[in-house]
Parts: sequence; C-alpha cells; structure tokens
Amino acid sequence: MKLKQLFENAQQFPTSKEEVERILKKYKIKNYVINENLSVDVDGDVYISRKRLVCIPVQFREVHGNFFCNESNLKSLHGAPRLVMGTFDCSQNKLKTLEGGPQEVGGNFNCLGNELGSLIGAPREVGGNFSCS
Repeated sequence: MKLKQLFENAQQFPTSKEEVERILKKYKIKNYVINENLSVDVDGDVYISRKRLVCIPVQFREVHGNFFCNESNLKSLHGAPRLVMGTFDCSQNKLKTLEGGPQEVGGNFNCLGNELGSLIGAPREVGGNFSCS
C-alpha cells in the first residue's frame, strides 16, 4: 500500500509492521513500540503538524509526551492516541467532531479553529486547559 493511498482514506490504516515503521520514520517519530494490533505507543512527542494530512496515518494508542496534529487538513481524529500524557493540539483543521480523539489528556487540550458542531467525543479528563472555540 502506498502512503498516498493511506491519506486518501481516513479509515484505512497500515496492515503490516513494515508499513507502520515506514510511516513513523517518514514523520521522524522515535522511541516507539508497535503493538501486536499495529497500534503505536510513543515515549516522547509526536509532531505531525502542517503536513497536509486529511487523516492520522497510523493508529496511536498512548503518547507519553505531547501530540501535535494542528494546522493540517484533518477531517477526523481517528487514529489519535487514547492517552496523551502532555498536550494534545488538533487546532486549525477541518474537524466536525472530536470523536476518535484522546479520552485522557494530562496537559492542555486545544481544538480551536475547527468546524465543530458539538463537543461529543471530547476527552473525559484534561489535566490542563481545554481550549475550544
């Protein structure tokens, strides 16, 4: 499967460990573990901002740092980690919903500048500020 194809379909994630590794390398994501179900845990930060992504290219599970996916063209948060220990920033995208996003954020949660109609799917817990307008 080509990387371009992955980005065209927001619901389609890589189907092999090699594909996941290739994507993680492309976005310079380090200190990761690929789980049996091909979800990814990261011990550190994830920066996929300003990459013109319409979707998050792999399924993250936990990020023990910050997760920045702002200023892209994201239409969905599917693939976002369930747990982010630091800040989660998905501002300035084309999101209509927060579904698929993290359920627990240890730091700040920022979803400013999207096309949200409700806060359905917002995290259950945010340790810092919740910014949304």
